[in-house]
Amino acid sequence: MLRGQPCATLLQLCVFLVVELRCGFGFVLVPLLPSRTPIARHCSNQPLFANRIGVLTDTNHARKDQAIGDAIEDIMSPSIILVRPFLDKNVGTVARAMLNFGITDLRLVDPQCDHLSSDARALASGATGVLELASVFPTVEAAVADLVAVFATTARIRDMTYLVLSPHAAARRAAEVAAGTAGQRAGFLFGPERSGLTNEDLRLADALVQIPTHPLFSSLNLAQSVNILAYESWLARGEVAVPAAAGRPEEDSEEAQAGWPAAAAAAAA
Repeated sequence: MLRGQPCATLLQLCVFLVVELRCGFGFVLVPLLPSRTPIARHCSNQPLFANRIGVLTDTNHARKDQAIGDAIEDIMSPSIILVRPFLDKNVGTVARAMLNFGITDLRLVDPQCDHLSSDARALASGATGVLELASVFPTVEAAVADLVAVFATTARIRDMTYLVLSPHAAARRAAEVAAGTAGQRAGFLFGPERSGLTNEDLRLADALVQIPTHPLFSSLNLAQSVNILAYESWLARGEVAVPAAAGRPEEDSEEAQAGWPAAAAAAAA
């Protein structure tokens, strides 16, 4: 220690102060310049980092707003339909997963929770715009009325004749039909956390989506399921072009081998 120098001087000799900013930027090194002004005065009257934090926060908000704007303009991004969701926290987490992969059209059917609650907003972690844009419908039929194709997720294959697709194949098909129908959206249908979709709900779907899991433990959290489909959709939308041929599945795809869309139409009938 230097003789005759107070502890405050030693603090002022520190070149960097590590500040953890909870706005998505992790750890940031901020220079602390030597000064004879007491640190307490800076903290109370002239915050050292107020300007820097303000700039970073404003930039972060602007990026999220741009992400929402880009997603709204993406004609191939699907709709996410949550049927009778029970937990507001799950809806908030779903909103975050959606915006991660450029999706904003959230539709809630007879929600059993407040999707705009403080818990939902907190779990959305910056994707509150998706929650605020969400539409609420009384029935599944009303929620999917304007969609060109509906893919219903289920962990159980029922005693029903339906085309069953993997998440990858379903996302690919959703992007293709959206690209080939002048911007009409496809949608992914998700059931309540406790019970999943009913047979009545499934009758409105064109195909089923089954996420491969361990056969003895197949139950996924609602937001996990949305995350998987949203991720696959993000990849598919990047691969599918918008030309006239985009509305048809590839010859070697699962849908083509199953005779899509004839198989889906026959199953729905």
